[in-house]
Amino acid sequence: NTAETGLFNHWVTFSHLPAVARIRIFAISGELVRDIAHSNTTTFERWDLRNTNGLPVASGVYLVHIEIPGVGNRILKVALVMPEDRPQRI
Repeated sequence: NTAETGLFNHWVTFSHLPAVARIRIFAISGELVRDIAHSNTTTFERWDLRNTNGLPVASGVYLVHIEIPGVGNRILKVALVMPEDRPQRI
């Protein structure tokens, strides 16, 4: 994505969301990675590819559960291939 300007500046954008939605991201093992509360007038919400503790997630398959009150649920699969993270040596 050309908008990703830095080595650690990556995200996934969820679109076509109503004003209120809950996005929960799970590792394939079932562990909750991130819980995002969407409550604004835009139809977009970004996940910065970090877990609840602010650490970058690893490459792999993640399950995304989107809950929309009064409408229903949607489950998505997201495959991430993260760049290799190696510090520069001087």
